Amino acid sequence: MGNQEKVRKSHEPVMVGEVLKAFETDSFAHLKKTCFVDATVGLGGHAKEFVKRNIFVIGIDADPGSLELAGEVLKKACPIPHHLNGAECFKLLHGNFSEIDTLIVKAYSGKVGGILFDLGISSRQLEDPERGFSFQDSQFPLDMRIDPSTQSVKASDLLAVLDGKKLKDLFSEVLLVNLAGIIAREIVEKRLQKPILTTGDFLEVIRPLIRKKGKIDSATLPFLALRMAVNSEKENLIKGLENAFEILSPKGRLTVISFHSGEDRVIKNFFRQMSSDARAVLITKKPAIPGQAEILKNPRSRSAKMRILEKI
Repeated sequence: MGNQEKVRKSHEPVMVGEVLKAFETDSFAHLKKTCFVDATVGLGGHAKEFVKRNIFVIGIDADPGSLELAGEVLKKACPIPHHLNGAECFKLLHGNFSEIDTLIVKAYSGKVGGILFDLGISSRQLEDPERGFSFQDSQFPLDMRIDPSTQSVKASDLLAVLDGKKLKDLFSEVLLVNLAGIIAREIVEKRLQKPILTTGDFLEVIRPLIRKKGKIDSATLPFLALRMAVNSEKENLIKGLENAFEILSPKGRLTVISFHSGEDRVIKNFFRQMSSDARAVLITKKPAIPGQAEILKNPRSRSAKMRILEKI
């Protein structure tokens, strides 16, 4: 089995059934008249289910490697008699979902009937030690860039140059303020002794400072905060939601799957604002979550929350 095939088999898209149900209004009639945009297409796990249902899909991803793999998956999902290269079934675009409006306008002239954001990082990225997302291998560079071809600042760069206050703000996105301050001070002190360049260097700083809670590794949240900062994830999410809503057609749905409270708070606030402005209807008053069977099969799905908004 090749490496690419191993990646596809190890990757489990979350809440596939719930995603399909979110858009299955009138048996997908609205999407079949328009198109479906997977703004975080990843390896194509969600998108292929729409392609198989004869819905034209536009997939966006900031990671060129993921786009290549997604293309292979979606070609296989194209129903006959569509052309073998998949051109009549889907189109893949390289870019950040924060620019979804610009990307779509340049590549597609029709209406957008549905948009999905799955904000989880893919197994392919997590399991590639050279990307520095995971703390399973301590010798690799602390990188964390989703798209190294367009991003110049690595995680190690941020830890080297940010002052104590900015580091505290960075970690406060996902940690209690007091703990974020402790970590920030420790980083400032430790980097005077030696640069924090690898995942192992960062682990040496944070491990003694955080108590493990349940099954979640104590390093998970600091790594998450650092990844969010490197990729401007909060800022891109806010911009992406605004731009996605603008290109959505009336009766079109925006569905977002988040994986931590910071993301979910941004989504909830945006959805509520659109609802209070009478521009949209909240389909989910409370977020949908994975079933127990899915969590047992794919433990990474346990923190997923899905919210749905329909444009008026």
